[in-house]
Amino acid sequence: MDAFLGLPKWHEWRTLLTLAHLVVAHRPGWRAPTTGALGELIAAHGALEPRELHAATAGRIYIHAVTQLEISSTEVRNLIHAGRDPRFLMPDGVRQILHDSGCYARKDHATG
Repeated sequence: MDAFLGLPKWHEWRTLLTLAHLVVAHRPGWRAPTTGALGELIAAHGALEPRELHAATAGRIYIHAVTQLEISSTEVRNLIHAGRDPRFLMPDGVRQILHDSGCYARKDHATG
């Protein structure tokens, strides 16, 4: 949604719909604009269902609500430092990358 709200500042932004569909994910509490240039664009090109995107290769806008977890990298780092597993806060692949890379592992400040 953040990028979508900034579209009118882009060069030739109106041509995007000639090239592709737009799927706009928004966080809880956000609403798609209903007025102004973006509101008019949604009114003219809005798709109510994702399946509408399959009818053509471009030209539609689908607004998708996303349920997001309120987590931060600091919180994940603190969990890992406390020896707890953040498995319910992220996909397994991300968890594995954090484990393999050790990027959130506690550093021993005495040894550098």
